[in-house]
Amino acid sequence: MAAQAEQTVASASDAGLRTRKQAEAEMLRTRLRDGDFNVGDRIYVEMRGGQQPFADTVTVRPGRVLSLPDMPDIPLQGVLRSELQDHLTREVARYIRNPDVRARTFIRVAVLGAIGKQGFYTFPADMLFTDAIMQAGGPREDTNLEDVEIRRTTRVVLAKEESQRAIREGWTLDQMSLRAGDEVVVGEKRDVNWWRLLRIASIAISTTFAVIRLIDLFKD
Repeated sequence: MAAQAEQTVASASDAGLRTRKQAEAEMLRTRLRDGDFNVGDRIYVEMRGGQQPFADTVTVRPGRVLSLPDMPDIPLQGVLRSELQDHLTREVARYIRNPDVRARTFIRVAVLGAIGKQGFYTFPADMLFTDAIMQAGGPREDTNLEDVEIRRTTRVVLAKEESQRAIREGWTLDQMSLRAGDEVVVGEKRDVNWWRLLRIASIAISTTFAVIRLIDLFKD
């Protein structure tokens, strides 16, 4: 995905497209370098083998490490979500013979805008983007699914075109490179309410005539 974005940057004639793809490529390269996990992320880990089976949700600690019972901290620097289960299996196998490890990651994001129920949601990372939209109450009458952006702090990290592709091609949240704290902002339709505009115009004209009348009265 990073290579494809970089190829588009090199070949696209549209300046806006180049800018969006450049930002996308940088985000993906950062993800490949640092991995997917940040302090506070939650991971469900189920571990069989050894003397005490373990199944619980654990939190990524400072230093991007994971603490499991009776073993040293496991580093997650540079680990992608798709690599997590194999990574944990290798690390745990250093202390437990033939471990059976299962892992599932979660992402806490905000879903805002023209959506059934705005708020913060914790979704499995392998959930389809469209399913996450439905979990947040689904589209309203004024929802415009062609106007969906992913924002990280004050920066748009996934523009409308890429979000449309995610919906069209059935991407998961993980494929969209979402991480904890991101905002899914759903736009609303821009249909013109002519009746409302006419009422506003009528009020404005009436107010103008009233002001003119008052001025004339003061002159008299």
